[in-house]
Amino acid sequence: MKLLVCCASGMSSSLLVQKMRDEVKRQQLNGIKIGSCSRDQLKKYIDEADVILIAPQLHFFEQQINDLASLHHTRVINISMDDYGSLNVENIIYNALMDDSPPPAPIAEEEEISRIEALQTKLYPLAKKIAANRSLNSISRAFITTMPVTVIGSLLTLIKCLPITAYTDYLSSTGLTSILDLGTSASIDIISLYTVFFISYHLVVSYDLSGHGAGLISLSCFFLITGRTDGSYSTRFLGSNGLFAAVFIGLLCGYLYVFIIKRNWKIKLPSNIPHQVLSSFEAIIPSFIIISVCLSITAVMKLTIYHDLHTLIYSTIQSNLMKFMGNNLLSYIFFQFITNILWFFGLHGGNIVGAVTNPIYTPLALENLAAFQAGETMPNIINSQFGKLFIHGGVGSMLSLSILMLLFSKSQKYRAFGKLSLPTCLFFINEPLLFGVPVVLNPIFLIPLLFVTPILAVITYFVTKIGLLPIVTGAQVPWTTPPIIYGLLQGSWRLALWEVVTIVLGSFLWYPFFAMADKQAFEEENNPCHN
Repeated sequence: MKLLVCCASGMSSSLLVQKMRDEVKRQQLNGIKIGSCSRDQLKKYIDEADVILIAPQLHFFEQQINDLASLHHTRVINISMDDYGSLNVENIIYNALMDDSPPPAPIAEEEEISRIEALQTKLYPLAKKIAANRSLNSISRAFITTMPVTVIGSLLTLIKCLPITAYTDYLSSTGLTSILDLGTSASIDIISLYTVFFISYHLVVSYDLSGHGAGLISLSCFFLITGRTDGSYSTRFLGSNGLFAAVFIGLLCGYLYVFIIKRNWKIKLPSNIPHQVLSSFEAIIPSFIIISVCLSITAVMKLTIYHDLHTLIYSTIQSNLMKFMGNNLLSYIFFQFITNILWFFGLHGGNIVGAVTNPIYTPLALENLAAFQAGETMPNIINSQFGKLFIHGGVGSMLSLSILMLLFSKSQKYRAFGKLSLPTCLFFINEPLLFGVPVVLNPIFLIPLLFVTPILAVITYFVTKIGLLPIVTGAQVPWTTPPIIYGLLQGSWRLALWEVVTIVLGSFLWYPFFAMADKQAFEEENNPCHN
């Protein structure tokens, strides 16, 4: 039997899978193979699975996963929050091997759930719709897919701009500076090209169609609306300045491609034609129609004061949003609250909210990186890399909570969770706390989950505003980068030191609520009625 654990990004599930494999060996359950994947990879691996085990953060996708699994005659089981968070692999394996697994155990007492039931009833369906929105999902996945390019470009910039005079002089004298510049120009400076391709690609794939043709068409249309001057393309809108146009063109071309293919508008050739040739001919009519639409848009734009679509979108939408949100603490805190509330109900707030904020905050970070590269003052305090200065261990800055559990727990329960979660929280994997303690749907932890990171955001913003901290360079680094190392990669030992300070501050903010929960757990463990 083959078991496949599916979670949001495939990170937390990989930890669970390793423990499941160890348990299978211990019980000598021969013939059982276990793997993990992200939700985006599920279609690729579902043929190989007999049972799909869904992580709690994907329970709101249960119907979509069931629909997919029914086509492959694969059984689907929801892993309970308790089992997932505490890595109760014995129970998970037992349920997977049973024909009908028992329903998940309740997370909180009935009276506790009733306190948040009204809010959950209103919020959950809305969040579920947002999380399942094809457009937002396509945008989010496109930014995730392009991350390797932005990370490499950022690292090359940091290597080139290390603040050591002798080192930078050596790079200039040997010509290595121009070589490193090529890495940046081939990655960050043309990020919109990668983004427009993958938005169309992921959108079309969500309709179970091949996305490569749509991605190529959208890339062509992006160049079309960019236009050429004196026989060459301007690079102004190929980088971060063109991201909003990339989103628009990617979605437009993707939806048009699906519309045309679903209506079977294509050149029909004999079935004995090789598949590669057949696919190329089938894309001709969609390509002609979509490119014609974009040509029409380009022609109309030439009659306006903006002259092209890029200038219209950048001038009226993107630049204004970036100005408004780049140093607007209130809007940043608003998105923090929404992210935290969604996580309280077990929904992946980062992915849901990120689909909206990534097109805004990523260009702000890349603006900072360009200024850093040019030796100029970095303009944007708030950008996509700002939050990592005070959000440690995932949503709620739970690295602080895991440290409290490890050092100050009186109860066996929380001491065990401290030992389990501290290594994973260092790399921003906090599912053991979210679903094991649990923090999700736990009224005791609602207030710190909602308010810890907004409070730390306000403090971090103002110490940066008055000059005690430098502005982050905006370098795109892997989201699993541990604190202190992250601050150093953002250009300053002071940022690394501030991360230590915010971990301590977060511990003070979490402590009253942790102490309350720990006292309750300790009393239960020492109550004869519970022994």
